[in-house]
Amino acid sequence: IIQLFGIASASVKNSNNLMMEQYFLVTEYANQGDLLSLIRRDNSIPESKLILFSYQIAAAMTYLHGLNPPLIHRDLACRNVLIKDWTVKL
Repeated sequence: IIQLFGIASASVKNSNNLMMEQYFLVTEYANQGDLLSLIRRDNSIPESKLILFSYQIAAAMTYLHGLNPPLIHRDLACRNVLIKDWTVKL
């Protein structure tokens, strides 16, 4: 699970010159980016790493769903799976 350091917000003008609130999540840095970009960038990822990623994703989802109340991800996709030092971060 990715570490959340904090949340920030700022009031900005949109393209219609109306004020709107923007929110930002500050998390740990995932130095290898998202899984989709990693696969596109390096199509020679060893099968053992891909199996490890699958196991880590399943373990993270099991943890989230086991919380009381359960936490549902709702958008599990390669673009939303971050990789840091060959470790999955959700």
